[in-house]
Amino acid sequence: MEILDIFFGSIIGEYDENKVKEIAFSNKRKKKSIELALIGEDDVIRAYNDLLNYNTIKNQSKNSEKDYEEVRLFARLLIEIRKSLGYKKTKLTDVDILKPFIADAEKLGDNVKR
Repeated sequence: MEILDIFFGSIIGEYDENKVKEIAFSNKRKKKSIELALIGEDDVIRAYNDLLNYNTIKNQSKNSEKDYEEVRLFARLLIEIRKSLGYKKTKLTDVDILKPFIADAEKLGDNVKR
C-alpha cells in the first residue's frame, strides 16, 4: 500500500509535484520497491515498472496536459495486484477498479484504454 500511495495521491490531486518528488525519491519508498521486486508476481512488477517509467518520461517532458495514460497504468497495476492475490480470473476493467476513488471514472472510459 505504501508503494501505491504516491501514485494514488498524485492521481487524486492530494499531492503537489514537490510532495510527489519528495516521496518518490525517499529511501522508504525505495526499500518498499525492493520488497515488491522480491515478493511481487512478475506481472505486478512489470505493471509497476511501466508506471514508474511513464512517470519518469512525463516528468522529463514537462508536459502539463492532463494525460489519462498514468491513470490507465495505475489501474493496470491494481488489477495485476488483485490477480496476484488470488483473483486470477477477474473481469474488472480499468474503469471498474477506479470507481471507488475517482468519482467520474465512467467519464474516463473513453480516454482509458482497455
